[in-house]
Amino acid sequence: MQRNRALDALTPTGADLVIFADDDYIPSRDFVREVEVLFGGNSDIVVATGNVLADGVTSGGIAYTDAIKCVSDYDAKWAGKNSEISDTTGAYGCNMVIRWSADCTIRCDERLPLYGWQEDIDYSRQYREYGRIVHTDAFAGVHMGSQGARSPGKRLGYSQVINPVYLILKGTMPARFGLRLLVRNILSNIRGAVLGDAHIDRFGRLNGNLLALRHLLLGRVRPEHVLSL
Repeated sequence: MQRNRALDALTPTGADLVIFADDDYIPSRDFVREVEVLFGGNSDIVVATGNVLADGVTSGGIAYTDAIKCVSDYDAKWAGKNSEISDTTGAYGCNMVIRWSADCTIRCDERLPLYGWQEDIDYSRQYREYGRIVHTDAFAGVHMGSQGARSPGKRLGYSQVINPVYLILKGTMPARFGLRLLVRNILSNIRGAVLGDAHIDRFGRLNGNLLALRHLLLGRVRPEHVLSL
């Protein structure tokens, strides 16, 4: 797991904060400075995720030039505003900040392979015993949602069902949150398959969803099975 390898390399440094950002994430101009202000002024916060101004994951991807314009517009309007902070279930992996000094031994679950669907929730919620997990608009960005970086349709569809159930049983995902997520993904894939989604392999994802549901009925909750698909 790439994130775990990075955390292993950071261990000797004694770092306080760790920022995770996807390679297709365009951050706001003062992202790092606002992170420092937020965590420096709120000792009870251990995890924060910023405002996602636009997310290409749900639209088939956002062009780089469009992402830059969106972030530039945000930067122009943000200057001088007070940030809002609200508690949230977990962080969104495209931009999440961890007060790593709270516990530098926590790692991502390597039973969630490939794209690591919901790895961000699992990882960030392991910090909940140390303090607050929050969403803030103090820092923001655009997640371009490059489709080339994602797992093939069937594999991702399988993880969309199996991973939430696995994490619910593990105890790092609230049951209500996980089941709502699972159902929403299945319904989105059905809708996309019927209406014809030109940007996302909805048939492949739905196929993976159905296979995962079959495995659940058989009592098989193994996220790593996706590697054999």
